Formats: sequence, structure tokens, C-alpha cells
Amino acid sequence: MDWAALEAAHAQEPLPHGQDIVRLDGVPEDVRLRHAALLPEPGPDGLPGGAGLTRERARHGLGSHLHCAPTTQLDGPLRAGLLDGADLARLAAPAARLLAYLGAAARRTDALPEIAEARALLAGLVRTGLGTDPAAWHGVARRLTDLDPEWNPITTAEALLAAQQGCVGPGVTPPGRGRWQAVRSWGPARGVSRTSSPGYPNVRVGVMAYAAVRAAALSLVPGVERPLSPWGYQ
Repeated sequence: MDWAALEAAHAQEPLPHGQDIVRLDGVPEDVRLRHAALLPEPGPDGLPGGAGLTRERARHGLGSHLHCAPTTQLDGPLRAGLLDGADLARLAAPAARLLAYLGAAARRTDALPEIAEARALLAGLVRTGLGTDPAAWHGVARRLTDLDPEWNPITTAEALLAAQQGCVGPGVTPPGRGRWQAVRSWGPARGVSRTSSPGYPNVRVGVMAYAAVRAAALSLVPGVERPLSPWGYQ
């Protein structure tokens, strides 16, 4: 198949069923990489084809796999060397699910070394991005609990804590917006709300993620004193 011609045709008029096309057997890896948002979410073993596809797909959302818990799903690629600690903070999305995972890891006795690396990065990001600024903390809380309609939740923890509103990172395409996807099909499936769709972490996850950020400030960052919660108490 002439994939270059097919992509050129799609650039002129979006092809329907792009997700199915990208997942066909025999699709070249470079094509899959360009349309990673349309690949299935990686499980504990990552995606077939190696670390490249898994890392690229991680930009478009992890932590909502239908067949395994987030801890199992995220531990697997770390253990296999497909992702590392820096990827959890600076590459993978959405921030809410990744931060909730990192926060829960503080209570685990079997947490991987890569998680400690990610938590240390998180501490630095909290210090430089939020510090003791109440407005910055309030903004992060609103975004994590889905109260900021202008914020795209398919965002890295690094971008979230840097308060780069609306930024999904360089080269990142939200799920469903790969070049194979028909424009009219963008958005949550019918009957699925913004907060219950796998791509949009729900409020409970957001609260857990905020707790992880707050814990980083309280226990890992000297000089940051008891940041306010989004609900006005410490």
C-alpha cells in the first residue's frame, strides 16, 4: 500500500475509520508513530513494536486501561524500561492520573526506583512552578478537578505545574485528532461526559492528584509552608 499517497489524500479530506486503518497489520512503524493517538492505550507490556510506540502513545493518555488497574498498567512499562521516571513527569499524560499514581506510590513498599525519580522531579516542579503563590495553587486545583473549561486535561504534569494554560506540549495531539481521524468524530463518545470519558480524569482522580502535588510541597520541598487546599483550608 502507498501510505504516503493515503496520508496525502487524508490531508485533503479526512478519511473515516482512521483508527481502524492505523491498527491494521503491516502498517509501517513511522506511520503508527505519526498517528500514535489512534493506537490502543498501552497495557503493562506496552505496545507491540518497542519503546518508541509506547512512549509516543503515552503522550496521549495513560492510566485508564479497561483491563487493569492504573498501578499495574503504569508499573509494567517502567519495569520493562519502556518508560522512565522523567517520562511520567514530562512526557506522559494526563497529569491528573499520573500525579495520583505518584502520590499513591508514597504509601507503597514495592514502588519502583523510577517512581522515586519522578517524585523528585515533581518536587522541583512544584517549587519552581507553584511555590507559595495561592493563585497558582488555586489554578492547579481547578484544572485537576475539571473546573477550568479552558484547560486541556491531556497535559503533562510539567505543563500543568508550569501553568501553561491550554498547552498539551510540543507535538502532542489529543486523542481522536490524528490525521486519520475524521473531524466530525472528534469529542467524547455519545452519552459520555467530559469527566467520565477515559481521556478526561474524573474529579475524584483530580482530588487525589492535587493531594500528591500538595504532599510534594509539604514533604519534599523545603521552604514551602502548608499551601492552601482549593477549598480554603490547610
